[in-house]
Amino acid sequence: MEPSAGSVAVSLGGLFDALYTQGVESQTLALCDCAPANRDAAVSTVEKADIVHFHGWGDRRARMLATAARAASRPYLIAPHGALSRGAYGKRNIKERLRAAWAGRSVLRHAATVVAVNGQELRELTARRVHANITTLSYGVSVADYNGSTPAPDDLPEPPDGNIALVLAPVHPIEGVVPLLKAFAELGPLADGWCIVFAGTDVGDWRKMLEAAVRRKGGENRVLFASAADVATQRAWLSRASLLVSPRLHTGVGSAVLQAVVSGVPAIASFRVTPPALVDLVDVCGPERHELKRALRKFFERSNADRRSAADLARQAARQRVDWPVLVEGYIRLYRSLV
Repeated sequence: MEPSAGSVAVSLGGLFDALYTQGVESQTLALCDCAPANRDAAVSTVEKADIVHFHGWGDRRARMLATAARAASRPYLIAPHGALSRGAYGKRNIKERLRAAWAGRSVLRHAATVVAVNGQELRELTARRVHANITTLSYGVSVADYNGSTPAPDDLPEPPDGNIALVLAPVHPIEGVVPLLKAFAELGPLADGWCIVFAGTDVGDWRKMLEAAVRRKGGENRVLFASAADVATQRAWLSRASLLVSPRLHTGVGSAVLQAVVSGVPAIASFRVTPPALVDLVDVCGPERHELKRALRKFFERSNADRRSAADLARQAARQRVDWPVLVEGYIRLYRSLV
């Protein structure tokens, strides 16, 4: 539930607030609360709920809570966020994969529905026949939280000179860091005057390795790695950015794309993370190097006036489509159909 850059937590707070205004009270149970010492309390919370919605999947604790919900005859929904798609993040050996598949088959089959985040995940889940009932629910943002300016944190580092192409995501190859860097490098003079800011949580040693690779290529003056652990910091980076790029290689929620478009920042996004309501408002592309290069070239060749005008129109449209008071009606209809 910590709203770090690219996380679903950036979006969920607004959902809970919107549900409450419609008379639906939400209680949040984070998987980190399901340690053995807290297991009974976690199970009790599930058993008292009218409905259980899993935002994410694949963890054994999630399967444990789904089993508890089933035993208590509580309907539950599973939004896997890519965990049930081919090539899901997290390498496991064959024994671990078989064990997880066997353990999760029953709880998955007895879910009331499986929820896709976008059309790409819906097609993947349908093709794999993961469940008899698959639907799509879009995530949104609280648009009011993105009105006006926000003070920049005191520790916000100064980026390199030039226009900023911002990536709001954990620093990890799954976020498309490598193909994006290669695409920028291959654009040559067309990318002059631009720098890349990767703002997000460090994962393992990936930041160190990527920084070393950037130095070897002589790009340390055009690439910055920074943190963005809260929405205020993310908004501060967005206020400085001329472009948001979300080149994620695997299915995800796309919270950074939502933040960018409602903030009036142009966005280039992988089809794996583009929110359904924004497919006509951002430049959607594949996460491969050549696809990113094409999208960046198209963007850089446009005039500043054209970019600004398109971003303003996208902002106006997005604020009417992805605001939680609008999207929450779909959640409420689904919840009420299951209780």
